[in-house]
Amino acid sequence: MQRRTEKTQGDRSMKEELIALESSIDEAVKNRKMKQKENQQKIDDYYQLLINILNEINEIDSRDRQLHYEKKPLNFNDRIEYIESHKYQYMGYEQLKTMMKEVLKLKVVHDLKKKK
Repeated sequence: MQRRTEKTQGDRSMKEELIALESSIDEAVKNRKMKQKENQQKIDDYYQLLINILNEINEIDSRDRQLHYEKKPLNFNDRIEYIESHKYQYMGYEQLKTMMKEVLKLKVVHDLKKKK
């Protein structure tokens, strides 16, 4: 029972961190301040969260992006390459947000299957 509580709290803090980062970055986008170092660091943190979740879903013990994932969003390789090369531009960030939504859905499915 305690392990489930720890997992739920971990998921909650990750979700809270994700929401805070996204709203902060969205504000920077709105004010056209994506090129500022502090906002670029937030985008890097958001990207790292995406990679961490993907690694968790695929049961990979690493913080680095892998070349191949078994469980991943459609067109992952093309999209992640675009994101990495345009991360600090509006469209790159929008693609990152879209992929994050898809990865979070994959995480929910993964967590549900793991409970069974």
